[in-house]
Amino acid sequence: MLGQIGNSAIALDGNNIFSAELKFGTAGNTFTANAQFGTHGISIPEVNANFAGTLTAAGFSGNTVSGTFNGNAIETGSIDGKYYGSSELKSIGGTFNINGTSDNASGVFKAKKVFTTP
Repeated sequence: MLGQIGNSAIALDGNNIFSAELKFGTAGNTFTANAQFGTHGISIPEVNANFAGTLTAAGFSGNTVSGTFNGNAIETGSIDGKYYGSSELKSIGGTFNINGTSDNASGVFKAKKVFTTP
């Protein structure tokens, strides 16, 4: 993830996490995602955001956001993204925006497909 919290850059370290689950077809064409990040390289994130929304043939978007921002509840936010890969979905990428009580965060993300067995 790249972006900022207020006027500070999101730390580029191993403490930042972005994960998503995409459910196509009979599963409802929905997605959920979680982003955890901060500016100081600490193991406790300043932002822990949960996103939800809908999938289309071209990408995904959602305005349902919950979680915490510097210990307070997230007030509003959004996520928009696209799929990447030639013959199959191999990765996703997009933008996010999160508004807390007194701060905001915005940036970009990318994630590679990881295969899991049911």
